[in-house]
Amino acid sequence: MVSLSKKCGLAASMKIYFHCIQGLTDLVSRWWKRQRLTRHCMYYRKFLISSTLMSLIFSGALLANNSFDYDPCSAILRDGVRDVLASSNSKTYSLVKHNQFCSIAKKHSLSRNSFHQFAKHYSENVKESRGGMDAGASVEYGPFSFDGEYGQSHESSSLNREDRENILIRNQEQILDYFENNCGDSSFQEHLEMEAQSTSKIANPAIVDAWKQCMVKKHGVFVYAEGDTYSENFSIRVDWFNNGNNFLKEVYLQWHGNNIDTGCPSEIIEGSDFRQTHNICSDGKFIFSGGNRVIAIHRRSNVKSDMVYVTARADNGYSQAFSIALPKFIELKKIKSPSVCERRRLNALRLHLISNIELQELRDANEAPIIVGNDEIIAWVSCTSVNERS
Repeated sequence: MVSLSKKCGLAASMKIYFHCIQGLTDLVSRWWKRQRLTRHCMYYRKFLISSTLMSLIFSGALLANNSFDYDPCSAILRDGVRDVLASSNSKTYSLVKHNQFCSIAKKHSLSRNSFHQFAKHYSENVKESRGGMDAGASVEYGPFSFDGEYGQSHESSSLNREDRENILIRNQEQILDYFENNCGDSSFQEHLEMEAQSTSKIANPAIVDAWKQCMVKKHGVFVYAEGDTYSENFSIRVDWFNNGNNFLKEVYLQWHGNNIDTGCPSEIIEGSDFRQTHNICSDGKFIFSGGNRVIAIHRRSNVKSDMVYVTARADNGYSQAFSIALPKFIELKKIKSPSVCERRRLNALRLHLISNIELQELRDANEAPIIVGNDEIIAWVSCTSVNERS
């Protein structure tokens, strides 16, 4: 015989279960109501509900799972601009250096624990420029400017990978500060996309074509931005590659709010702030293998970031979803270089002459070590007596 307490417990559980099912049913009902498209002519109504609505649903799912991967082809662009990127600090080049740093840092979820792994990867991909041949010459490295202090003079105008990695490790705090203040909450793939967009503006056309071919052949369809996505006017290009006779028959663009104008027929999705175009290919101009379609985009303001979602579907049912990040205009925050004392403390840590705990104790005491021969601390000095440089 079941006890009263068990009966009550069972009844309560069934009540909770019933309310959960009822809540889920209501949620699905409200979701379906929000997704219904506004009424329009029967031709578009039947077509959009059967394909465009499902495109919206599945593209959101695909994007959430990072279905489109920029990483396998990123080396083509990085290798192609490595030398030229190190030769200039213009605004355009600085933006590429920033995006490159953030994408590599995001890949390693940059932190103190992952810093050595990041430093190895970054030193393999990014080249520095130097202010001279001696060991103390300044080093421009990615978005950073460091004092050399790599311990030896070099006849070569460039450093080896180990030297570059050591410079990053010595300046860990400055790099972590920059990452925290400038790289934001965007994902690794979003930063890769922004890196690709900015890098393609300065790369040799042959390098850009090789990168595009890599992306198209990897995914079959490739959607990317042409022009400066920080500006008001640019375009989105859809490329298609297929070994058979298949072609792209449907392309849709979706975005949030009213900051984007494509010049194509579009409508608000009922119950949401999302706007979606009709099928770009409904004019019968399908995209065959080796072909493309360019869509002009007007952005009314760049004071905030935007996202354009593109869904492309072939006649054989193959579908791919993309997101084009449209960043807001940013002024990168300048991070102060470490002081003389901090560099001495970090150098002692790098040489394993002090521990992380001792590093913090020295910071609290405002003191720094004097090191001789890279293997011995001969004295401790107060930082008030050291010529600090901010």
